[in-house]
Amino acid sequence: MVVPANLGGIAGDFILDTATEGLQLHETRAQGEGLPSTFRADLRLAGRVYRQRPVAVVDLDSRTHAFPTPIAGVIGAGVLDGDVLDLSLAPCRVALFAPGRTPRRRAVETFPLGSAGQRPLIRATVTDGRQIRQGWFLLATSSDAALRLSSEAVVLPPQTELAPLMPGGGRRGSLRALSVAGQLVENLSTGLDAPEDGILGRIGPQVFVGWILRFQSGRLFLRRDWGSNRAY
Repeated sequence: MVVPANLGGIAGDFILDTATEGLQLHETRAQGEGLPSTFRADLRLAGRVYRQRPVAVVDLDSRTHAFPTPIAGVIGAGVLDGDVLDLSLAPCRVALFAPGRTPRRRAVETFPLGSAGQRPLIRATVTDGRQIRQGWFLLATSSDAALRLSSEAVVLPPQTELAPLMPGGGRRGSLRALSVAGQLVENLSTGLDAPEDGILGRIGPQVFVGWILRFQSGRLFLRRDWGSNRAY
């Protein structure tokens, strides 16, 4: 999920990633602007202004090399400061609202979210057809796979190379099924992720094509998006 934004006068395309906590600027862009490795700046996004947010300068080449447009940085969930975030995914649309100013939409279902820092977590179940695992998953709006499992949560054949299965790698597996937020997704594209305590993996936006997602007050609201093309 890529959005246009302006960070301290630097306009460009940014990845909007709910599985990232802070605000990152691509190292090459920061060097071109003569900026230090950390600084503070105003962020303008979707009609909202977030004042003097801390920014980390990061090498994002491994994450952005496949994009058809230059990526200036990453906007994480913690930057949004309690605002309500609405997302639809095919086509991609983003809206931000101050609390109490959201348009009324009748949600089909709502689900409680946990948190890892300021990143949203949701309970989900996965199975390979023989074993079932339940746990907390990051909701990752910029994941390059429908599902990524912690590398510590899977058993792989001996001599399996992990790097091609990790973020940025080109290899995918297939998992029998994922059950999350009332959705059952079968035979979905699956990769691996670096382990984090208490987190079984991360769920990508591909799982929620066909829905409008609202992140509000620690809950996920789902509403059918009849204008989208549903695909995994």
